[in-house]
Amino acid sequence: MLNIKLPDISLLPKEYTAQTSFAEKRAGFLSIALYIFLFLILAGWGGLYFYGIRLQDDAEILNERMKMVPIQGRESEVAKINEMNKKIASLKGILDNHIFASNIFKKIEDSTLKTVYFDRFDIDTRKLTLSLSGVADSYTTFAKQFSEFNKLKDEGIFRKVDSESIKFTKDGVEFGFNIALYAKIFKK
Repeated sequence: MLNIKLPDISLLPKEYTAQTSFAEKRAGFLSIALYIFLFLILAGWGGLYFYGIRLQDDAEILNERMKMVPIQGRESEVAKINEMNKKIASLKGILDNHIFASNIFKKIEDSTLKTVYFDRFDIDTRKLTLSLSGVADSYTTFAKQFSEFNKLKDEGIFRKVDSESIKFTKDGVEFGFNIALYAKIFKK
């Protein structure tokens, strides 16, 4: 039998095999780093979740302890606290229903053309209506003003814009607007 030793032949260059092994090492390191990062995120989330449950349990325990505290001798303090709570609740109701009419003034000011002025302004906050009368220097300006107010309708501030009593005078065009408003314009 003939025993011939063949040389170890590799068809890839040595530099390429070295780069591949480095890339494999780098990929392995990144995988480990990602698993550690994922573990830390899950551990943090779990810690926060169980901490929240613990806080809820502690709050329930404290509420039970507060119910057990004797009130004897403190009736006047309890009455004062209850009276203060009633005042706070009533004030909260007032503030929640407060109307900010100044919001409408700002919107009208911002959308009024320079050659238009208003000489009458009537607002009914219960019916959510606004009536304006004014003068424009020309019919074209009046039409542009009407268009500006319709943009506020498109923005959801005005519900409906109607014009009325258009008259041509020596000063220009006298007109009126009847505007239906959305309630949100009066909220802060």
